[in-house]
Amino acid sequence: MRLKGIISYTEFMKSIIISILLLIISFINSLAQDVMFFGGLNNNRFCDYKKDNTHFSTIYSSLSGYNVGVGIDNIKIARLPFLFTVRMSNYKGVLYTSDRNAERGSTTGAEVTKNTIGIGIYPFNIRITPNKINFSLGGEFNALLDAKAKGYQSSWLLDEKSGHSQALDGNARQITKTFTFGLSSRLAYKVKINEHTFIMPQYSFYLGLTNELKNIETNTKSYRHLFEIGIVRRLK
Repeated sequence: MRLKGIISYTEFMKSIIISILLLIISFINSLAQDVMFFGGLNNNRFCDYKKDNTHFSTIYSSLSGYNVGVGIDNIKIARLPFLFTVRMSNYKGVLYTSDRNAERGSTTGAEVTKNTIGIGIYPFNIRITPNKINFSLGGEFNALLDAKAKGYQSSWLLDEKSGHSQALDGNARQITKTFTFGLSSRLAYKVKINEHTFIMPQYSFYLGLTNELKNIETNTKSYRHLFEIGIVRRLK
């Protein structure tokens, strides 16, 4: 039954990816001014956006991953030059979360790796200088492709002096959220190669607004720095 569920999820995600690619092709043929292909590195850190208290404690460490994507720029919708991106990301981080009180406690310690596909929509998309520096602000919706974890989860009752511990080696769907959302900003610089082609270094910052993980002690989100370089082709 579990294998059947995984297969069904994989087929579902394939259908979503195919639909997204067809949508991109449709936009390129009808509305897009520029199309771009990009890739690079990211630095991710899981976080809880709050200070420790008497019951909960957290420790997070950032790790590096990679991403590749495609985008279509300057799509005029209601006279606004929208930017749309589709990005496949591999990102990871180390976490230690703990919940302790007078009766019981639990701890999760793990290195978590997530592979996701994200759809970015940037309604605020302006040129700071003509044809060179662009700034974009919007949101990114992400869907989980797969996840892995190395670590453990443990829990115990203090009065009974008993506890339970399990390894988190391999598939990590039991502690990772399937869908996430966050704010994303982007600063890009276009280097002209010829009339229709540009090289584009870009920096993006993603701030997660929804939880990345589940079934652990704290509401854990994430933020990421993305350093990428792309090729832009002007269509119109």
